[in-house]
Amino acid sequence: MPLIAEKQLPLEYTNVLQMLTMNASGLYYTKYVVNKLGVLEPKKPGVVKERLLPPVAGGYFGPNICPVGILSDDTAVWMSGIEAGVVARFQPGDESVVVYRSSDINDLRFLSYRLAIDKARNIWCKGSAGPEGKISPAVCRLEVKNKLARYWKLPIEFISPFGLWVDKDQNLWFTIINSNVGMSGVSFARLNPDNGHLTAWTMGTGYQPSFAGIVGEPGGPRVWVTEDGMSTNSSRVYRYDLSNDTCVQFSHPDMLRPRSIVLDESTNAWFTSLDGRINRITKDAKGKPAAFTKTEMQIKPSRKPLIVEEYKVVSRDVSPSAVSNTDVADEFGSEIHRWKVPSQGNAVPDSIVFFKGKILFVENTDCQIGLMDAQ
Repeated sequence: MPLIAEKQLPLEYTNVLQMLTMNASGLYYTKYVVNKLGVLEPKKPGVVKERLLPPVAGGYFGPNICPVGILSDDTAVWMSGIEAGVVARFQPGDESVVVYRSSDINDLRFLSYRLAIDKARNIWCKGSAGPEGKISPAVCRLEVKNKLARYWKLPIEFISPFGLWVDKDQNLWFTIINSNVGMSGVSFARLNPDNGHLTAWTMGTGYQPSFAGIVGEPGGPRVWVTEDGMSTNSSRVYRYDLSNDTCVQFSHPDMLRPRSIVLDESTNAWFTSLDGRINRITKDAKGKPAAFTKTEMQIKPSRKPLIVEEYKVVSRDVSPSAVSNTDVADEFGSEIHRWKVPSQGNAVPDSIVFFKGKILFVENTDCQIGLMDAQ
């Protein structure tokens, strides 16, 4: 049986953990409610450091960043700030926070639950474009070197992009919250930023999902999408193959609301589900054929200058972290391997990442970060 190790984090409110990422300097996580960025450093495994992020000028809903989405590159950690409507970069070395916002925040806000990065180190996020009463959903590319935000307004029926992923050709793939594109169900789209060509796929069971995740093979044609259904009948994972324009689906009679999804180095799919499980589907699993509709359109980009401001972290708290280890059984069925996350209540695993042979995830009920071998 695999071993799940859980590291306890400072507990302030219920369900404050959001997303996590990892690079050489540590394992980082966001706490949206209390406006904090936390880190577990490899050299100090028994210590948690949490930074209270600074208030920023010109925030859309308020001055707090309130980080949710997070990703890291070799030198920095990027966060989406959905209260201030900004994207922020944390520099571990000097404890600085660099904030990027549009030159007209009343016309363009960065309100993203997820982030993505491309080969040019541009940051992709969800946006909200237009003044009150004329707001359109958008996807945005922050060209950091040029201090420019390029954004594509989406049809209003897309409602809101959620999961984001950039493929090897630098196309942006994203899932769509509560879409009405084609039939009801989970929808995802691909945007070619060079020519503005947008393709949207819709498949599913009739429920319009809230927090669908998306990821694709680094050099291959297959894309994985979760359907965050409210019941076991509408909770599915889809694998779309671009090479032959086909889709298969995976389900389990007990699986509820699959969300965040990643691929390991062998391109097996790992994902969390809100029935308290970490799940895996191997790359060779066959699945069942899934019908879908496809819509194509052209959209033109707009652009705005970026305002860049630098702040210092307000404070840093250092706390001890306890570790608990639990052996868990493999609940295999319907081509899905499932492992129950230990919890004092009903476990709510959400964000998940793969790093050097390990699966790491956040567990919101007990405010913990979990780790297990990707076997």
